[in-house]
Amino acid sequence: MSNKIRVLCEQCCKETNHEVLAAQTTKSSHEDEYNWSTDYQIVMCCGCDTISFREETLNEYDYDPETGEPIPTVKLYPPRIAGRRPLENYYYLPPTISRIYREILSSMNNSSVILAAIGYAH
Repeated sequence: MSNKIRVLCEQCCKETNHEVLAAQTTKSSHEDEYNWSTDYQIVMCCGCDTISFREETLNEYDYDPETGEPIPTVKLYPPRIAGRRPLENYYYLPPTISRIYREILSSMNNSSVILAAIGYAH
């Protein structure tokens, strides 16, 4: 495993080099019906030093049919959206608007796009 990987940085709002600070892998056993593995990593942005948790899962069913290459499922914690920063000083908004804004951001970050769209529409 490489000590550096490309990860979407929460603070920089773009993909940057991250150093892997700690890693642990779990894999299926021989008794399992299908093969899978999950890498858990604590990573730190090489630009701003923000620390995140990264989870990458592979299984025998998620692959590109044309190339045969595996397609990993990657989750980042805290979740984030590429290139989108929260409004600066949104805490100056009226309390109800601020709460709705935070909920919309949370919905977007957690890929709950329907909830985010409903919040945005109102």
